[in-house]
Amino acid sequence: GLLSGTWGAAAAVPVATAIAFGVAAATNGPSEGGGEPLPRYAVLILALVAAAMVAAVAALGVLAGKVFLRPSNRWLLASERRLAAGALLIALAVVAVAVVRDNRNDDRLGVVVRESGTMTIWSGKPWDGQGRSGVSEQEARSTTEFGVYWLGARFASLHLQEIVRTSSSGATAFTLIYGTCSSAGGGCAVPLSVQSGPICRLGPTPHDGQGRPPEVIGGGAWLRRGGDGSYWMWTGDSFVTAYANAIPEADIFAALATMNGTASGGLRPPDFQDCPERPAQNAAQPSP
Repeated sequence: GLLSGTWGAAAAVPVATAIAFGVAAATNGPSEGGGEPLPRYAVLILALVAAAMVAAVAALGVLAGKVFLRPSNRWLLASERRLAAGALLIALAVVAVAVVRDNRNDDRLGVVVRESGTMTIWSGKPWDGQGRSGVSEQEARSTTEFGVYWLGARFASLHLQEIVRTSSSGATAFTLIYGTCSSAGGGCAVPLSVQSGPICRLGPTPHDGQGRPPEVIGGGAWLRRGGDGSYWMWTGDSFVTAYANAIPEADIFAALATMNGTASGGLRPPDFQDCPERPAQNAAQPSP
């Protein structure tokens, strides 16, 4: 508007802005752990607001151009048609980038596994041996400190997405994350995760808050259940925590196995021999 001093160019800019903003917002795929595409009415409102703001600035530009630029000097400036064409090309470029980004998001998210209310659980892309955190499957397999448990590269239609290595007080832990999720209402928890660390990392208390001892499952592993789909397990030389979002626990326990060969696999009795505090080996009770 400032360059041409004409209202036609000023009108083309907000229209192009509304189109570009709307397409970009509508194709902005979910981020890991939440934030799926905005509802259509929200996209429309935001696009109109953006267009109105740009239109106001463009109008000020036109008025300024009419006041400060003499007609004899406008031959130095772009024509109205060129400005309108430029705005349209910018809008088309934004649309093209948004479409490409949307296709990439689909590849990363995989397919829909389950929908519940505002939350959607996605399979994630097939496991390629190394996730975004940079920890490879080979690194987890080469660990000799404790058994690293997993559910394979794919479990319950969820692909392994990444392996996260953390260290606290000198103790290493590996967390395997399966699938991903999105929620129109905000953040969401990952569908399934399994974390393994040394068994002395957290010793089981003789009883929980309700006076119940740990359960014995599988081949002798000790188990405590959380009320939010979480599980704490002591098996072999490993302390394993698992979180499952609406996945049957029996399926998880049956599929858990070590991936690094420090144990024969499966859920076996815990070995507290090297722990500073050793609970009695008969402190747990068989699961009914």
